[in-house]
Amino acid sequence: MATTFRYPKLSIVALFFLVLPLCLSCPDECNCYQTLFMVACPHQNLKEFPVNIPNDTLYLNLDFNQLTTLSKQTFLYITHLKSLWISYNSLSKLDDGFFDPLTSLQRLDLSYNHLGSISSNLFRPLKSLITLRLSDVQLQNIEQGAFESLSNLKALDLSNNMLQQISFNLLKPLQDLRFLNVADNEMYELDSEIVKSLKKLKRLQIHGNQWICSCQSMHKLHLWIKDNQEKVDALFLTCFDLLKPISKLSINDTNESFCKLATQSVPQQSVQEEEAPRQQKEEPNQEEEPHQHKEEEQKKKEQPSQQPSFRNHAERPNIMIWWFLMLVPATSLTFV
Repeated sequence: MATTFRYPKLSIVALFFLVLPLCLSCPDECNCYQTLFMVACPHQNLKEFPVNIPNDTLYLNLDFNQLTTLSKQTFLYITHLKSLWISYNSLSKLDDGFFDPLTSLQRLDLSYNHLGSISSNLFRPLKSLITLRLSDVQLQNIEQGAFESLSNLKALDLSNNMLQQISFNLLKPLQDLRFLNVADNEMYELDSEIVKSLKKLKRLQIHGNQWICSCQSMHKLHLWIKDNQEKVDALFLTCFDLLKPISKLSINDTNESFCKLATQSVPQQSVQEEEAPRQQKEEPNQEEEPHQHKEEEQKKKEQPSQQPSFRNHAERPNIMIWWFLMLVPATSLTFV
């Protein structure tokens, strides 16, 4: 004889009330949107990671707070996150293993913190990551292998940092990258092989750097930019020499002008402005020259001669006679 439950409805109701507190748990400082699986805690002056975040949260916003450190246990119970925003905080360091539970994370924004450097293992678990924003985090160094496992990454923002150089091997794993922003750093060169290897790249932002526009360091990149103008946001690159801007390099410049600009010590515009008046002085207008010549001849005719002109040596008076005539009155006055 099959067993039956007398109160099936009661069991379902009890189970509902047992699970309900887990679903409705929400930090006091946050707004939880259950239907969207989103928890939003921006502008709350949080100094510690909020507790009681629902386990099924997919989107977590912690922007504009005062978080300084986060432990490895932070995400142990919210492992389904797809998007995480922690920008505009005071994070100074993220230990290796910090993102280990977030294997499903697709979007990560760490902008406007104080990280300084990125270790080679920090992002290793984030194999599903699509967008990574590291803008204005005072980056000076990114260790080799930091992006090794980010083969699905499509957008990388490294703008407004202190990076001086990016190696070819650092970005080589990002074969699906569509957007790369390295604007407003301290970069002086960018290997053209980097952008050539990123076959799917659609947008490259490189303005606001201190490019040394020598034929050796930037010549190949300049050629790539000319062939891919629709991908680059900078119509002009500013060339620097000893941290001072010396010229503007247009993507339409020829190869010869590129190398000439690289050897200049002053901006090209100022050189042209200085040379223009000089050329005007050295090369007067041909139409005005005959007229000016006639005026000069007319002035010479009208001016009285300041010295006597003599046709030949016979017409010149004897200088000794002049001296004698000048001395006679003087001697006569002396003997009177």
